[in-house]
Amino acid sequence: MFWAVFLHGSALGSLHIEFDYRYDTANFFSAAHSDRRLTLERAAELFESRILDDFAAINPAGGDTWTLSFPNPSTGEMVFLKDLILPKSTIRIFVGARDLPGNVIGYSEFNYSWSAVTTEFFNMFLARTSTTNFDSLGGSISFDTATPFYFDDDPSTLEPFVGQNDFYSLAVHEIGHLLGISASVTAFQAATRNGEFTGAAASAFFGGPVPLAPDLTHVKQGTVSHGQESAMMLQNSGVRRTFSELDFAILQDIGYEIKLPEPVFRLLVPVPEPDGKLVLSWIGGVGPFQIQSRASMLAPWMNLGTSTSERHSNVDTTAPYAFFRVLDLGRH
Repeated sequence: MFWAVFLHGSALGSLHIEFDYRYDTANFFSAAHSDRRLTLERAAELFESRILDDFAAINPAGGDTWTLSFPNPSTGEMVFLKDLILPKSTIRIFVGARDLPGNVIGYSEFNYSWSAVTTEFFNMFLARTSTTNFDSLGGSISFDTATPFYFDDDPSTLEPFVGQNDFYSLAVHEIGHLLGISASVTAFQAATRNGEFTGAAASAFFGGPVPLAPDLTHVKQGTVSHGQESAMMLQNSGVRRTFSELDFAILQDIGYEIKLPEPVFRLLVPVPEPDGKLVLSWIGGVGPFQIQSRASMLAPWMNLGTSTSERHSNVDTTAPYAFFRVLDLGRH
């Protein structure tokens, strides 16, 4: 039996996420805990691989000025950084940890203000925060020091971590807020109607408006699309959620250029089960998926069963099939 797949290559994304640890006074990411930074980097790489936008560099001069403000992630006191220099296509996220109130396990925030004497500087900021487009400049994320976190610098693994909160999932979630999935972002507000997100890309992918939580900043609990849970739901203990294709569609609706995911497939050990079935599984892609088969290299590909949003399927090994492939219908 032979397994054939076709991979689609494309360029890397343009976004660069910088983490700044200057306010990590509790040493949540420093000293003995410096290895935790690897998990943050894995979360950033997910967005860096998919966002293609080229943001203009920010280097104020000649009377142009701007201020990035946010709560100090370790104390909660407001920080005001004036005229922060950001290289092209770069956002900066200041991280730390403190005892957050109630059941909050992570908190992100940003505030921007600017004053321009040149038309170019004024138009740049206006375009980055319009009703149809949001280009993040960064902000801060604070993690709760009292929460038992599970740290894993390889998010592709799925080992259990009962009773712990997955740090990678939370990092992805909070970066999603800083990228604009928030009721405080004008472009996100503009696409919100009657408690639902109505952006064209997200609605088309979901099959209708996306239900939001009462705070209009999170996706409603239980929201699943094409077999994936939204990472922008409130986080649950013992669960890993990566950023879903629905979440990326929301980013597309607020102005980001999103690259399609790489369809990377993986086959389980091809040992037939007693009932004559073989379980095929794969990772990556958008979905839904269609399994196809053919008896020889010269035979035409034929659909094997109906399409599925799952990333696994049972194949009848008693049939005269020699080749199989998975088509990602969401990429066509």
